[in-house]
Amino acid sequence: MTKLIECTEDQEFLRSHLLGKKLVCFIGEGSILPRKNGISDLPLVSDNTVPFTSPDSMRVSFVLPNRGRVTGMGIPQGVTLISGGGFNGKSTLLQAMEHGVYNHVPDDGRELVVTVPSAAKIKAEEGRYICNVDIRPFINNLPFGKDTRQFSTEDASGSTSMAASIQEALEAGADALFYDEDTCATNFLVRDGRMQQLVSQKHEPITPLISRIREMWDVHRVSSVLVVGGCGDYLDVADAVIDMYQYKPSDATARAKEIAEQMPVSLETPSTQYGSVIDRAIDIPVDLIRYKPPQAKTRCSIALFPSESLFRQNNTADQNIGCTDEEPNSSTGWKDNLAATEMQYTALDVSALDQLVSISQTRAIALIIKHIAQSTDHMRLSEWLSLIDIMDLGSICAGRDKSGNLARPRRIEVAMAINRLRYARIWQSTQE
Repeated sequence: MTKLIECTEDQEFLRSHLLGKKLVCFIGEGSILPRKNGISDLPLVSDNTVPFTSPDSMRVSFVLPNRGRVTGMGIPQGVTLISGGGFNGKSTLLQAMEHGVYNHVPDDGRELVVTVPSAAKIKAEEGRYICNVDIRPFINNLPFGKDTRQFSTEDASGSTSMAASIQEALEAGADALFYDEDTCATNFLVRDGRMQQLVSQKHEPITPLISRIREMWDVHRVSSVLVVGGCGDYLDVADAVIDMYQYKPSDATARAKEIAEQMPVSLETPSTQYGSVIDRAIDIPVDLIRYKPPQAKTRCSIALFPSESLFRQNNTADQNIGCTDEEPNSSTGWKDNLAATEMQYTALDVSALDQLVSISQTRAIALIIKHIAQSTDHMRLSEWLSLIDIMDLGSICAGRDKSGNLARPRRIEVAMAINRLRYARIWQSTQE
């Protein structure tokens, strides 16, 4: 027990001192990053396992309260690329960084992989639900004049899902965003010179991430870490470049800048500034929990049991349910609700939340949804998240058996889950 406590204290100390050294993440020397297999959190034990080593130019040190002085690689604030050939450890490094928002137990191998607490993973999610999100920094001028200041859809494309996820993460307070080229929509990441010639900027609704990523750091102080193996244009906007070869990192920043100078590319300049992130208010109908409260079935899914009347209110499956520009009026009831299907329950899919790591966290999110649905307050989402941050788990599970099977979710995952809840009624509380 003493070993666990000291390990936890050291990780908390590290995490609290990252910003002081202008770092997003620290990966300690000797860390074992790969896992035993794709569904295990155990470290890979093999003769071929390569302990982590830091490039000299990126090596930093900390003096921890229990372990003493440790050294490792510091990922700086700003824009960092993780490059390298296939199967050389790029995604493994990023996955370890993603989970560095949590403390690890002794002998996990990642005890010294520590990330700022509000880092968020962004990926494409075709088919996801979006409600009243301002995605204008990335998407504008859609066909038929579809509004992107208050964008809603029941069936998002890969690019619109990424645009919405970024805006939702910033609304929830994220100050670092992680991307893996393998799980992103290519047309959202970059538009190369040939495509710029073929499809003019005025005919392309998407402003790719590469055209915004510097502004996100320079103006909004949101760092980005990207795994890239094919999008070389990003060399032009990177502050640091890490090259992974046979699971060992090297500092390729100087070489990347030389290549960028020798092989210039044409980067489109956005026609508008990024602007501020609009805060939204949220309400969840009490009829969602009248029959039975939400229940986490797996880490990736929450079963929902809405009342029969909530099902009956709208039986059209292709409408934007729950989305509204106006505050709900208790005297008129709910006019826009989830498209009903003849089934006993539906499910909230949270499988795309890569940093949601335990069903115990999912159980807590289900109880938070219940808590919001029971409330008569119409608060902004950021206010709900701040309130939940100061609630202990006993308060979250008030009124139910305290069986000890809950774990605290981060505010990032709570916001991501609520944003994917098709019953949630979300509207912009402020407008530009």
